[in-house]
Amino acid sequence: MTTLEQALCRWLDGGVSPYHTVAMAAEELQKAGFTGLALGGDFPVKKGGRYFVENGTNLVAFTVGESASAFRIAAAHTDWPCLRIKPEPEIVSGGCCKLNVEPYGGAIYNTWLDRPLSLAGVVLVRTADPMRPERRLVAWDRPLLTIPNVAIHMNREVNKGVPTKANVDLFPLCATAAKEFEKNGWLTGKLAEKLNVPAQDILSFELCAYCNEKAQAVGFEEDFLSSPRLDNLTSVHACLHGLLEAQGSEINVAVLYDNEEIGSNTRRGADSSTLTVILEKIALALGMDRAAFLNACVHGMLLSCDAAHALHPNHPEYADSLCAPVLNGGVALKRSPRYSSDAETCAVVRGLCEAHGIPLQTYMNRADLPGGSTVGSMASSLLALLIWTIDVKGYRRWSRFFESFGINPLFLYVSAAVLSILLNNIRLPHGNGLLSLHGFAYSLCLKPALGDYFGSLVYALLFVALNWGIGYTLYKRKIYIKI
Repeated sequence: MTTLEQALCRWLDGGVSPYHTVAMAAEELQKAGFTGLALGGDFPVKKGGRYFVENGTNLVAFTVGESASAFRIAAAHTDWPCLRIKPEPEIVSGGCCKLNVEPYGGAIYNTWLDRPLSLAGVVLVRTADPMRPERRLVAWDRPLLTIPNVAIHMNREVNKGVPTKANVDLFPLCATAAKEFEKNGWLTGKLAEKLNVPAQDILSFELCAYCNEKAQAVGFEEDFLSSPRLDNLTSVHACLHGLLEAQGSEINVAVLYDNEEIGSNTRRGADSSTLTVILEKIALALGMDRAAFLNACVHGMLLSCDAAHALHPNHPEYADSLCAPVLNGGVALKRSPRYSSDAETCAVVRGLCEAHGIPLQTYMNRADLPGGSTVGSMASSLLALLIWTIDVKGYRRWSRFFESFGINPLFLYVSAAVLSILLNNIRLPHGNGLLSLHGFAYSLCLKPALGDYFGSLVYALLFVALNWGIGYTLYKRKIYIKI
């Protein structure tokens, strides 16, 4: 492997949580002469300077050129699909202790089975000031967990595509549990031991199970790279090293966001105001007025860097026949309004690649397999339309359905949760066992008649109708419940 490839492998091996990824980035930047700034502090920014702002699981690094009239931004995300550990996660079953987890992001569940897993993340430790607990990173660089598959002798249908249930099949084993095993606080005790702090001083933690296999070259000629966390630590590495090597007279910025895998609408995601605040603080420090700051934004450009789907050698049918990038064929430019790319931005990227001798490929979704997008804009547009129609124009007759929910929203929110619990936990005799009310409605009635997708849709609509019936009854009787 080349020196760059070896550096990338070390990066992939070290980025075992978003916290560790950002810590690695901050360390590299400090070694390269960048000055750390506090998000809530002063920005003593000058032309020719190199700076970064670290904020837990996201980071903004920038260099200031002599012109400093436009922002040149590259962004990537620090998170990846994983299994997040729940609080008080210990479950004892079958003579073993296992951990309660919640899938994070769009994971392929069965790839997590029968392989070595470890734990990493952040632990918050008590200090004298309750508002400022100490943040401690923790990682075990050795296998701690495994999620066992069911033997084929007991599940003969496994190779036909048996569903993997997150609340049944994804609990990782962490220890054997003899009769004297005390599960309460077991994981907290392990964290306390690892960090050398009293267990009672651990206030909270954010841990993920991660694949403990190392990044390595694969193939007779080492053509391929096999590693966990390729999406999207490869882009994080590219953004940082691009910034370190960049030349130019403008304000070059590398942004590392968290929570892309779950929609980005968090305080450390791309939908937050963090970048806007930092860019404006840079502008103010350089003596720009509001107009100059806005012009720097308008004349700037943001390049979103993420992994793209190469043509699958075993399944070429999933790709567009003419716009499918191939492995090791060069950078892939995703062209679609869903990715906010247009003719102008694509032209700029192509021009830059040609100027620097970078191979460029084009990626577009197959026409009947659209890529991901966000529903945020659609939701806000719908809300605005309803407000204009009902409240401004006064067209209320058709809106009784929405009014029924709006009169007692908190009560209906709570009652819906209670109903969901009851439907899943009230069990009736069926065959040789018990079946929940949800199972009777969905598995015995709707699914056989309508199939998985439409059966699930109809069940959801019936559940909404049930809650609407409760809300409409309260609405008609003018009963208003405050919670």
